[in-house]
Amino acid sequence: MDNVVDLSPYMNHAPYTVRDVAPISRTFRQFRYLGLRHLPIVNSRNIIVGILTRKNLTPEALEEVLATKSPEELRVLATRMSTAPDVDVVRRLTMVGRPVL
Repeated sequence: MDNVVDLSPYMNHAPYTVRDVAPISRTFRQFRYLGLRHLPIVNSRNIIVGILTRKNLTPEALEEVLATKSPEELRVLATRMSTAPDVDVVRRLTMVGRPVL
């Protein structure tokens, strides 16, 4: 039995989104200024690749994620930050005791 529920009346057909390479500080500002609970993450082709919640942006959650990154992954993050600086990310990278090179 295939039951289908039409959720389109409850959907936002033009939601706010954030690119997968956006600085964390910009994403945090979107949450704060717009009062968002969830924020879809899209890639360069505007395809959803994830979703962020307020809880994902707490200092504890960010530090936990950064602590699991390898030195190579941290270098990639630092390279991205050099094109779009994000002081908060640099501070968190150094707080978890990993070099930012």
